[in-house]
Amino acid sequence: MIISLTGNPGSTLAKNSLHHLNINVLHEACPLKLAPTSSTTAALVMGDAIAVALMEARAFQHEDFARFHPGGSLGRKLLVKVKDMMRTENLPFIDSGASFTELLLCMSEGRLGLVMVGNTKHIEGIVTDGDLRRALMKNNDLLNIHIPEIMTVNPVIIDADEYINTAEHLMIEKKIATILVGSADSKSISGVYQIYNT
Repeated sequence: MIISLTGNPGSTLAKNSLHHLNINVLHEACPLKLAPTSSTTAALVMGDAIAVALMEARAFQHEDFARFHPGGSLGRKLLVKVKDMMRTENLPFIDSGASFTELLLCMSEGRLGLVMVGNTKHIEGIVTDGDLRRALMKNNDLLNIHIPEIMTVNPVIIDADEYINTAEHLMIEKKIATILVGSADSKSISGVYQIYNT
């Protein structure tokens, strides 16, 4: 079956098509009225309209798109899960009673821009490099800076089986570059995912 899009219903292609869509334009946008400009735009718009109509008719889903475009960044985000990209080794955990110096060392060694307070089974909170800067601006006495006072008590946690696309949308919404991976209910942590590692 041949379906054609042309600007001339009397053309050979149009006459030999089972269905013909007339996308004729009166004038090209080219100053000389010669180069195909308006006509190519009309063809593009009609092609997109057909594609969208076909997607709706076939109930085309995200998973279908990813299956046909697995190598691209969109396909990767729609197929790859957080557990496939998260960091699980040498995560920076610290005790809430640790000193400010220990906090600095742990954050520096962790290279994530944050430190998790607690352990993998239960996280009490996080301290980011931004939290450190704000604490130092308010208090010059390092001995009086205590982790429980500067940490974020309810950090964002996402399930490891969520798709990267979902994680990154959440991170953009929350304006964070790092998200903890685990159970939000039990506050157990299995890894960390950073948006700029993609």
